[in-house]
Parts: sequence; C-alpha cells; structure tokens
Amino acid sequence: MINYLKTLRDWFVAAPKLNAQQRSDLYAGIAARAKMDSGIYDTIAIMGVIANRNNKEHNKLYLPDALLERFGGLGKKLSGKKDPVFSRVLAEALTALGNGQPLSSALANAIPARELIQIEAAEMAGTLANSCERLCKGIEREALIIKAIATAVAYPLLLLGMLAYQLHYFATTLIPSFGQLIPPEKLTPNMQNIFSAGAFFREWSFMLVVLGGAIVIAVLLGLPNYTGRFRAAIDRTAPFSFYRIFYGAAFLDSLSILLSSGVSLDDSLQALNKNNSPWLTSRISAIQALVQSGHSLGDAMDKAGKTPGRENEELGHCFPDAIVTESLLLRGVEEDTSAQLNIVIEQWYARIVQVIEKASFT
Repeated sequence: MINYLKTLRDWFVAAPKLNAQQRSDLYAGIAARAKMDSGIYDTIAIMGVIANRNNKEHNKLYLPDALLERFGGLGKKLSGKKDPVFSRVLAEALTALGNGQPLSSALANAIPARELIQIEAAEMAGTLANSCERLCKGIEREALIIKAIATAVAYPLLLLGMLAYQLHYFATTLIPSFGQLIPPEKLTPNMQNIFSAGAFFREWSFMLVVLGGAIVIAVLLGLPNYTGRFRAAIDRTAPFSFYRIFYGAAFLDSLSILLSSGVSLDDSLQALNKNNSPWLTSRISAIQALVQSGHSLGDAMDKAGKTPGRENEELGHCFPDAIVTESLLLRGVEEDTSAQLNIVIEQWYARIVQVIEKASFT
C-alpha cells in the first residue's frame, strides 16, 4: 500500500513532460532571446512570467517575488490563456539554472531525450539559437507527418467500419427476417450460401472481434519490438511503413542538428542510439557499425541490414527511407555531411505526403 501511494505521489509530483506545442513555444522563445544576447536565466524567467499571466495564485506558487518585480510588467501587458504545466516546468528550470546547472540539465525531465541531446550539443558548440529554431521546425514537420498518416489511415478505417456494420445488420436483422418469410425448401443455392454466411457471422462474431483485437495488439507490440527476419519486408507496408517514416524523420532531424553543432557522425549516431526501442536500436546500430568501418552515411543506410556480398539479393532496412538513401548516394561523400543532409531532408519532407500515400492502405 505504501509503495502504491509513493507511485501516485511520483505521478503528481514529478515534473511533467511538455507537449509538442509547449516545446515549440519554449524553443522559439529561447531562439528569439538568444539572438538578442539575452542570458538563458532571464529568458526562462520572462517566459515564466508570460505563462503565468493573469494568474496571481500561480505567480506566487511558481516564481520568486524578485522575478515578478523585475519582469511583472511584461505579464500585465500581455493577455492570453494561462498554462500552469508550462509554468511549473519553467519554474523548475529556473531553480536549476540558479543553482548553476546548464539548460540541458534544467530541462532533463521536461523534454524528450533526443531533443535533450541536441540542446546539450548546441550549448557546447554555442549554436543554441540555430538549434532551437531547427527544433521548432522539426516539431512542425512531425505534426505534418502525423496529419498525413492520420489522413491515410482514416479512409480505410472508415470503410472497414461501414463494412462491419453492414455485415452485422445483414447477419442479425435482414437475413433472419427473410428466413421467416421464405420456406427452406424454396431457397436457391445462392440464398442458402447467404443464409449460411449469416449464421456463421452470428455464431462467430464475438470470436472475430477477439481475433481482430488480438491482431491490433500484436501490431502495436510489434511496431517497436519486432526485429526478426521478416521485419525488413513488412517495414515497406502500412502500418509498419508509417512507423518507419515517423521515427526515421525524427532521427534525420536530430542527426542533422547534432552534425551542425560540430558533433562527429559516429558520436552523433552513438548519442541517438540510447534509450530507444529494440527496433530503432537495431536500425541505428546497423548504420553506425558501417560508418565505423569506413562507409559514408548514404552507403551505410543503403547497406544496413544486408549480408556482405549479397547486397543486391536482399532487402535492407530501408531506414529512414529509400528516397533519403538514394539522395545521399547521389550526392556522394565530397560535400560536408551536415550540409548535404539538410538538403536531402528538405527534399524528402517536400515529398513526405506522397511517400505516405504511396505506402498507405489505399
């Protein structure tokens, strides 16, 4: 019982994770103030006051009086909806910054690990403004991908739902009604087949629902965990292709920011290969192993998942996407890796909706 209460306490007391919109606002504010040569402590303090505007109770709870006196006028000039979650994160970050911790440590419990790595690298390289701007762009891109995936999935799911409803109506209402009107000896072979199908659906509908639910659960568990011999093939079909594209896009954005901050390719891959799902770990590890053996990034992506000497006979991981791999191979290794990767990412995102539609159920 005591452990249960401690768990509940941790849920409510632990610093909350910021959602995509909150993180985008945070990064945009840091980038804007960094260009004005504003210190990070003052930047977070000002954002905290804005997040607490029109809310004296939260001001007293989250922000020191000295900060309210210094920046309180800014909060009075602005209007909008209060955001207590954002305020709490900023207040905890202020406390950590005041104790001499860097921004990456101050936000350790509030943002995803891969973004935290990028913030840390940007702090060390002095490119915080540029990295935060690119993080904002990455969040916008993720939203675009999610929207495209939702659009691609919605139509077939709607058709499937309509089909299930029609089958249920025919099996439980329409067919039994006809059975009462037409004597069995007068049924044609086709009508007998229809009656048999309706009887089968009525008797086994519960098991069909259970089977469908089991398939959905298996797919959801398999997306991050299954790395077997057939994964390379099913990664080319929905919904596994959607999963690959989404996490591949996040991987590319993170890799690009780390490279632009001066982190080497091998160190960037190592940093991004922590606390991942088994599937993502296998994809990044395969690329990293080839990079360490002297291959370029494009060549490593192309050969990842293939047996040496049989590259033309086997399906590779196709991670993050064949378009990205082909573009990197076309550009060769003469150009700077960060610069060419940025160009490839921009070109890929311009086609991302078409890529998802091509990989969709329709």
